[in-house]
Amino acid sequence: MSHIVLLLAALCGLACGSLAVSTFVLLCGTAWDRDAGQRTAGSRQRCEVTSQTLKEALDALAAKIQAVQHQPPLGIVPVPPRHGLSPPRRTQALRMHRRGESPEQIADALGIPLAEVELLLKAHRIVMSNI
Repeated sequence: MSHIVLLLAALCGLACGSLAVSTFVLLCGTAWDRDAGQRTAGSRQRCEVTSQTLKEALDALAAKIQAVQHQPPLGIVPVPPRHGLSPPRRTQALRMHRRGESPEQIADALGIPLAEVELLLKAHRIVMSNI
């Protein structure tokens, strides 16, 4: 009979030990779950803050894009082509050249580009050399 009591006592001890381990695991699992929930809530809050910051930045960029789209285009405004020097100005430029004025002075005095004065003088030299 003592063997049966000893066996029942061992079974009872195993049951109590199993119950203690199960309770420990349950309590630890609950603590881990609570801790994971807090970490998740913190991560969610950081994600929401980051999302809000990115949304504000995106809205600001959209506003800038819209402002740029409503501005007139920045480009070179085409200048209507000029028809060259008028005969009186051409004559005046050649007269000034004969008096010894430099192409820069002629361009400044007549208000025309220097390259145009140089071209006129070069063409005049070519024509005069052929005569």
